[in-house]
Amino acid sequence: QPTVAAISGYALGAGLELALGADHRIAGDNVKLGLPQIHAGLIPLAGIRRLTALVGPGVARDLVYTGRFVSPDEAHDIGLVDRVVAPDDVYTAALAWARRFTTGPARALAAAKAVFEAGAHGHDRARTEWAQLFETEDRWIGTRSYVHDGPGSATFVGR
Repeated sequence: QPTVAAISGYALGAGLELALGADHRIAGDNVKLGLPQIHAGLIPLAGIRRLTALVGPGVARDLVYTGRFVSPDEAHDIGLVDRVVAPDDVYTAALAWARRFTTGPARALAAAKAVFEAGAHGHDRARTEWAQLFETEDRWIGTRSYVHDGPGSATFVGR
């Protein structure tokens, strides 16, 4: 399933690395984000690959090499977070984003996520995942509903 990180307060080092693993990141407008491991003579373990995929190699190098903190506005501008909200609204916004998928086509969502996670091999993975979706009940329900009722009308069953 798609995942969301609700970020409030400080998300530094491993905390930010954990958030980078989510599909969507919502941050409070008071957060501090960063990968300061370089100041301890270390590097982010999972953060470099994920950060680079998210913000591009130039920005990722800057953040990892300097270990500097990023404000919520800069984080949004560079694509590190998807949305910035008031601190009291972080959890509610994250929950609202995630709830959209609870009744969605579970196998198609899983297939899309697998393609994204395949990285450079995503195109090959996409063909395989796409073909396997033809065996699902949700594909039948979704395409029939799309033709008869228009997009966004299907009630999926997760099979």
